[in-house]
Amino acid sequence: MGWLSAALGVVFLATCGAQPDLKDGDPNALLVAAGCGTELGRADAQECLFRQIYEQGSAGNFDGIGETPELGGEGIYGEIRPAGVEALLRVAAMTVAPSAGDLFVDLGSGVGRSVLQAFVGAGTSALGVELSAARHAVGAKALMRLCQLWPGPAECSSDAHMAVMHADGRSVRLIRGDMLKANLINSTIVFLNSVC
Repeated sequence: MGWLSAALGVVFLATCGAQPDLKDGDPNALLVAAGCGTELGRADAQECLFRQIYEQGSAGNFDGIGETPELGGEGIYGEIRPAGVEALLRVAAMTVAPSAGDLFVDLGSGVGRSVLQAFVGAGTSALGVELSAARHAVGAKALMRLCQLWPGPAECSSDAHMAVMHADGRSVRLIRGDMLKANLINSTIVFLNSVC
C-alpha cells in the first residue's frame, strides 16, 4: 500500500497509535451531558462516554465483544480501546496534525468507535465503512445517541445503509458497505485493523 498512500497523500495506520485533545467546541460539555466528568483526555472518561452512547451489553463491553455471536463471535471480532485510538491519532498528528479539514476513515469500522472518537476527540470529519449489517446497526444507533448528547446544533439522520451527523462544520458518517469500494480520494488518515 506504500504506492497508494504516496499517490493519494494518505497516512495509513496499523494497530498502534491515536488522538489529540479536542481543539474546537467544548469537550467538557459533551462529557457532562454524558455524565462522564470533564477530562476527555483520560482513558476512563473516554470509555465512560462510549458506555453512554453505546447500549450496555455486547457493544458497551470491550472485554466481551469478541464473544458476541451477532457481532462476529467466537473471538473473531474485537474493538480497539479508546486509549489505542488516542495513541493512533497522536501518531497521525506527528505527520498530518488532524484538524477539522481532515477526513479520518476506518475501513472495516465495526461498531464505529474509532470513527466517533476521531470526530469527537481529534476534531476531524470521519467516515466508517462496515460490511456487517449487525455491526453497522450498533454503530448507527450510537451515532444517533451521540447526536442527542451533542452540546450544540447538530443534524442527524440514519437508515439501514448510512448514519450521518453534521455538527461544528464537520461530519461523521457510518456506511454499511464494502470497504474495497470506498472512495478514499479526500481521506487524510486511513485506518485498517483486523480486517483479514
